[in-house]
Amino acid sequence: MAVELTMARMKIALLRHALHGRRAQTAGTGATLGLLCAAATLYLAFTDLDLLAAAYAVWLLGWVLGPIFMGGGDETLRPEYFALLGLPPRRLAGGLLVAAFVGLAPLASLVALGGLVVAGARRPRWWRCRRWCCSWPCSCCCRRWRWRWSAWPYAPGPVRSPPAC
Repeated sequence: MAVELTMARMKIALLRHALHGRRAQTAGTGATLGLLCAAATLYLAFTDLDLLAAAYAVWLLGWVLGPIFMGGGDETLRPEYFALLGLPPRRLAGGLLVAAFVGLAPLASLVALGGLVVAGARRPRWWRCRRWCCSWPCSCCCRRWRWRWSAWPYAPGPVRSPPAC
């Protein structure tokens, strides 16, 4: 745990000392736009769940394609810098993972992913239970149909209509 905390502190110190002048303005503008997009995603979680799914698809594309078009990922802490410390690769990987979650972009993504919590809390009970639709039975639904779906798609016999619950 000490390696992870140390690397997180190192990343914070690097960000604090690197953001001066023009670079600070660019980072501030990017953080503001990211937080505005995250706020829009949270707004969609309260209003329209179909558009929320599309917004998360855009977030996914941004995280996948963004580093490609912007010249690579964040290389402030590279594994080569810690080669002489003698850290086991597993602890080094854990520290670098924790350090990757420190910054402005992960903060905006965390705010945006809060929309999933909001959307999940807004769903009615019947959606979580799926009792109204026996095509995907759960533990509280008709137990006699569980055998049919346990071996799916190799279950023998015709597909039967779901029973009335």
